Amino acid sequence: MKKRICALLAFFAVCALLVLPVSATETQPSDKGINSPEFSSMVEEENTPVVYVDSAKGSVGDLITVSFSLGNVEGFTSGSFAIQYNPYMLQYEGFEASETIRGANVYYVATEDTGAGKTDLAGNIAHDVRIGLLHLSEFPATLSTCDVGTITFRAIGGGTCDLEVTAMDFAVNSQEVEPRVNVGVVEIEGETASTWDYDAITTTLVSVGSDNPYHVQSADGIPTAAKIAIVIAIVAVIVLVVLLIARGKNYSDEEEQENEPQKAKEEEPVKDAADAPAETQAEEEKTEDPSPTDQKE
Repeated sequence: MKKRICALLAFFAVCALLVLPVSATETQPSDKGINSPEFSSMVEEENTPVVYVDSAKGSVGDLITVSFSLGNVEGFTSGSFAIQYNPYMLQYEGFEASETIRGANVYYVATEDTGAGKTDLAGNIAHDVRIGLLHLSEFPATLSTCDVGTITFRAIGGGTCDLEVTAMDFAVNSQEVEPRVNVGVVEIEGETASTWDYDAITTTLVSVGSDNPYHVQSADGIPTAAKIAIVIAIVAVIVLVVLLIARGKNYSDEEEQENEPQKAKEEEPVKDAADAPAETQAEEEKTEDPSPTDQKE
């Protein structure tokens, strides 16, 4: 009995030794996203909104994931972003929103057309990730610093690939604001790929800055107020068309009801002679055929 107890204690001790290193690793803070020292430094330097993308390392063939984060964004209402990359080095695989964003009344959209051989609207090889955010009211203090989500790429060529972030529009308290953004860098080991001119083949309505970190023009896109006005106008036109169609249908039904008696009268079949009663036919024959006496006279 004692031997069994000792054996069990030894087994539990070994299990504990195996678990402890794992637990220690899991509790270590991440250096990505809002936990990145570079991100923290940008947020603390000044009270300007920050748009941040991580840097990363990998080898050709690896899946590489970077965080997309915001800082100093209390009162943020909406924004749209483009993250440009070298398509000879990275292939976009997808975007996944964070649990924080999914549970915070934030509507988001992101590029979904992934994979090799994809092109943009201009016919150029796909080279950017689009992300749009809209809060039902505005970001509360709890979202002043938050990870928006993660972007995953497949490394397809070696070299140093910039992830250039551009805020096409950025509104805080419904007012256009110019955020501070950074350039993430992905270092990829493997056969060196072709270079990419970020300025020659650029996303529509996107201007790329030159300093690092750099500020971008935030008024290149359509203003938020104009977007709202356009949506309202489209809805009004649709409602008007539906009402006109419904009214036209009512007029058509009324005309058909008025014309039904006249139409029925016009379409009433004329009785054929063959359908006339026998007595009527006899009278007609009698009228038409003269009697023998009349013929004699």
